[in-house]
Formats: sequence, C-alpha cells, structure tokens
Amino acid sequence: MPGRRGRDDGEGLSSALSKAQPYLDAVWLMTGSVALGTLSGYLLDRRFGTKPWLLVAGALLGVSGGFYSFLRAVIALDKKTR
Repeated sequence: MPGRRGRDDGEGLSSALSKAQPYLDAVWLMTGSVALGTLSGYLLDRRFGTKPWLLVAGALLGVSGGFYSFLRAVIALDKKTR
C-alpha cells in the first residue's frame, strides 16, 4: 500500500545509519579536536593574559590534529571497504 510504512522502511534506515556511522564518527572526531584546541587556547589566554595568541595556536593545533585524525579514519575506512 502506498501510504503505509512497512518493515522494509525501518530496515533500510537502520542499514543506512549503520553504513554511515564510521563517517559520522570521523566527522565528530574532527569537530571535537577543533573545539578542544580552541577552548584550551581560550582558557590559557585568560589565565596568562596573552590574548589572542594562545587561542589562535590552540585553534590551529586543533584543526591540524582534527584533520589528521579525519584523514586517518577515512583512509582506514577505504582500506576496510576494498
């Protein structure tokens, strides 16, 4: 029936989410690294009064670390799918 959701719809969504989970984890890893680096830099700036240098350094370290982790995760996923 056209308007009725059957069991196949739930299984399709579940399958799609389980396939997307490793990629979502990689994105959250990158986001967390950027947020942690930026927050650490901000807090260190407040403590030592070096505005904005430690914030910028923390953000750059977070971005570079997050990007590195993201690339490692994506390369590992690519190897796993081959």
